[in-house]
Amino acid sequence: MRLFLKLFFVVILFSVVKIEAAPPAGYGLLWSDEFDKPTIDTAVWTFDTGVGNPDGWGNAEAEYYTNGSNFTVENGVGVLWAKHESKGNKSYTSCRMKTKAKKEFKYGYFEAKIKTPKGRGLWPAFWTLGSDIDVATWPSCGEVELYEQRTGPQTYPDAKGVQYPGDNLFVQTCHYSSVYGQVSPVYNTNPTGYSNCLCDSFHLYAIEWDSTKITYYFDGKQSWQYTNINLASNKKSFHQPHFFIANIAVGGNYQGNNIDNTIFPQKMSIDYVRVYQKGIITQASPAEKKNISFSSLVVVNPEKAQLKLFDVTGRLVGDFSNRIHLLKNGDSASKSVPNGIAPGSYILHFYDGKNVSITQKMIVSR
Repeated sequence: MRLFLKLFFVVILFSVVKIEAAPPAGYGLLWSDEFDKPTIDTAVWTFDTGVGNPDGWGNAEAEYYTNGSNFTVENGVGVLWAKHESKGNKSYTSCRMKTKAKKEFKYGYFEAKIKTPKGRGLWPAFWTLGSDIDVATWPSCGEVELYEQRTGPQTYPDAKGVQYPGDNLFVQTCHYSSVYGQVSPVYNTNPTGYSNCLCDSFHLYAIEWDSTKITYYFDGKQSWQYTNINLASNKKSFHQPHFFIANIAVGGNYQGNNIDNTIFPQKMSIDYVRVYQKGIITQASPAEKKNISFSSLVVVNPEKAQLKLFDVTGRLVGDFSNRIHLLKNGDSASKSVPNGIAPGSYILHFYDGKNVSITQKMIVSR
């Protein structure tokens, strides 16, 4: 989301598939925002307001970012809106929100489930920046694009030079400081598959980031990989915590300012943002907007079994181990869970008392 001194990009073309959360083996859920509260969680997100990009650079964009009025929650989905309306001497309003200084993570599997906007003139993205941006500035802080798009009839070439329209594809890049201080993203030359508009359904955009590389994914399949994160010129960029940013820019140097005013309002919908890390035991994927089934949580040794409930920050909200000690061998752990748990997202930890330990996401429906 910068004014590139030199621009390279990775084009990811796609086919329509049914998608599920796709963390690699060995990763457990550390944190998530499921957007299951009536409004945005201000303990997680901050709205940037004003003209251009508030982290200290400009891309000649045409929008004014509002302080929350361009964000809604709809049936457990966070929605960023771009509108054709005047504010702050701009002809458009939009939303830009970030987790800076609130939720920052170093390494892990980061995944967002997103349904994109469409139409000529938009520049939506879901991305990260290094936590030291205020000191190191960009691009030395590091930037990782899980998803970035210039919507509408603008075209990208694939590896054979064939042009595809912007609504049907997106880019994934990483930016860092080269020895000359210039932008040096890596690009993919082997896109595969091609079908409908990204806006037709939700898709998974993800990275797996460790101390040696950043691997990018689309709908659970690897799309490309960047392996030079330990170069002297960008070593610090990708070995520090990063925070998330979601936004819809209107116009700008990357998109162009030939904006179709008939497309508004447009929205980018985010079903969830999840961070998985190694070392957290997970034997089941997060439940998708529904109550969890306890059928597989069978108690083997009630005297030693445990059942605990945590909020997504790791705070213990319920220890039902004493109740589970009253069960019989072979009972379901569900018998020890009281009624009346408040709706929301939780992390459930179960130990069967012998050799099975399960940590997984639990969503209590309204």
